[in-house]
Amino acid sequence: MRVRLFLMLSIAAAAAHAQPKIQSGGVVNAASYFSIGGQGFNPIAPGSYFVIFGSGLGPSTLAVGSLPFGTALPGATGTSVTFSSLNGPSYKAYLYYAGATQVSGILPSNVPPQQYNVTVTYNGVTSKPEPVFVTPANPGLFTRNQAGFGTVKAQAFRSATDYFEPTLSAPAAPGQVIALYGTGLGAANAPDNAAPGAVQVKGPVTVYVNGEAVTPAYAGRSPQYPGLDQINFTLPTDLAPGCYTDLVVGVAGFSSNVVSIPTAAAGATCTHPLGLNAAALAKLDAGGTVNVGLLALFSGIQAGGSGSPQDAAVAAIFTMNADNVVQMLRQGGNPNQSPIRLPAGSCGLWDANGPNRSPDLDFTTWGTDLSAASAITLTNPTGKAVSLTSGAAAGLGGGFIALLPQGTLVPGAWTLAASSATIGTVGATVTAPPVVSWTGPPQDGASVPRTATTFSWTGGGGLVNVVGQAQTSSNGSKEFTCAFPATDGKGTVPASVLGQLPLPAPGDSNFAGVLAMLADTYGTFGTPGKLDGSMTIFASGGAHAVVWK
Repeated sequence: MRVRLFLMLSIAAAAAHAQPKIQSGGVVNAASYFSIGGQGFNPIAPGSYFVIFGSGLGPSTLAVGSLPFGTALPGATGTSVTFSSLNGPSYKAYLYYAGATQVSGILPSNVPPQQYNVTVTYNGVTSKPEPVFVTPANPGLFTRNQAGFGTVKAQAFRSATDYFEPTLSAPAAPGQVIALYGTGLGAANAPDNAAPGAVQVKGPVTVYVNGEAVTPAYAGRSPQYPGLDQINFTLPTDLAPGCYTDLVVGVAGFSSNVVSIPTAAAGATCTHPLGLNAAALAKLDAGGTVNVGLLALFSGIQAGGSGSPQDAAVAAIFTMNADNVVQMLRQGGNPNQSPIRLPAGSCGLWDANGPNRSPDLDFTTWGTDLSAASAITLTNPTGKAVSLTSGAAAGLGGGFIALLPQGTLVPGAWTLAASSATIGTVGATVTAPPVVSWTGPPQDGASVPRTATTFSWTGGGGLVNVVGQAQTSSNGSKEFTCAFPATDGKGTVPASVLGQLPLPAPGDSNFAGVLAMLADTYGTFGTPGKLDGSMTIFASGGAHAVVWK
C-alpha cells in the first residue's frame, strides 16, 4: 500500500537573500506545525520530519531529494541544516527538500534530547541560530488540509485489502481498523534516511478517541518511508459517532495536535452538528463552500475576556469551507483546542494554551460574512425586539451582536428573522433553559483532588460540560472536558482524566488551575431559504480559579 507523504511541496518562489533567515518560531513538526507562540524553543523529536520557515533558505526552484536522503541536497543548491548543542556536538539533518521559504528534513534518531540552536546554510552563508528543544517525542498527525488541523489523513480498513480514506462523505465505522500517519513518535532503531521497515518505537503510545484511551496494535515507522510514523488501532465499538470524532495521540507524556475522524454506522452518513446533508458534506470534501446561519445566546460572558460578566446575543450568516467549519466548531476559533461539543458521557483531554473562561466571539476565521447584506432582527420571549449592532464595529469580524446586562437572557423562546437576496428568508428559535448553577460550587482558591470527583448542578439544558485546566511552566499544561446530560444534575469526572492534569515541579511558582461548568443547548433551525446548515446555541456557566492536588 502506497501512502503519499505530504510535507508542503508547494513552495512560493522568493528571491534569495544574502543571508538565510529563519523566522521566529519557524522550526516546527512537519505534520502538526505546532509552535509555542512564535517565541522559539519549539519541540522537535529525534527521527522525525521538521519544516523550517524563513527566507533565502534555498533555491527559488524547489529542490527535492531522493532516498537515501543525504545531509545536503544534490546539485548546486548548497542547503544544509545543523542542530548545534550549547555545550557539545553538532548534528546534520537529512534533507528532504529545500526552497527559498521552506526547508524540510529529518532529525537523526541519535540526537540527544536537550536545547539546540538550528542554522541553515545556503550557498556558503549561514543563518542566525533559532533555538529549539529536542524532546524524546513530539507526535504530529497529518491532516487532509495539510495544515495540522481538521480531518486526519488516514486509512480505514474493511478488510486487509479493502481500505479507504475517511472523509465527511465517507466516514469510518466503529470497530474498523484505522491507520494514522504522522511524525514525531521518537527515535527508532532504524535508518532515518532510507526505508526503515516495520520498526516500533519505544512508546508507550496511546490513541485517545473522544477521550477514550486505545492501545494501538502497531506504532512505529511506516515501512517504506523514513521519518514517517504509522499508528494502527481499532475504533471502539461503543463509540458515539459523529463527523468530528476527536483523535489525539500521546507518547512519553507528549500529545499530538487535535484532529478528527468522521465516523458513522457502516453505510451511513455522519451526523453533522450544523445539520449538513450528504450533498453538502461531499461539497466540503471537494473544497467547496456551504452557507451557514448562526444564532447564539451566551449568559454571563466576559466581553473581550475581561470586565464584568454580561449576556450576549449573536446572529450571523457565513459562506464557509471545510476549514472554516472546523474553526467554528472549536473553542475560540483555535483548531487545536477542545471541540465545542463532546457526546454525552464522554471526556476529552488536550494540551492547553491558556485559560479560556468565556466564549471567544471573533468571527474573522469563520468564512465570508454574508450578514452585512441581510436584515436581521431578534425578539425576546415577551415579544420585545432586541437591538443588534454590527459585529464588525464590536470587533467580532462580522455578524451582529447585542451586549446586554447579565440576567437579560431569561428562559423562553428567542426568535431570529433574517432575509437577503443571498440566503432568502430565515427564521430561527432558541428556547433558553434556566441558567446552570453549581450545587455547592468550589470557591476561588479551593483545592480539588485529581481523583474521581462528582460535580452537581441545577438548571441548564442539553449538556453540562465540566471543564478544567492545569497550567505549569515545568510540566506542561492540560485541559479536559467531560460532557453530561443536564437533566442528570450531576456527573463524575474519572480519575483517568483528572490524574493526567500536571502538577508543578518543586519551585515552579507559575501554576494556574481553572475549573468551569458550561451548560449548552445546541440545535439547528433546518435549512430555510438558501442555507445549507445552521446552529443555535444557548450557553451559561461560570468558572473558578482552583488548586489541583
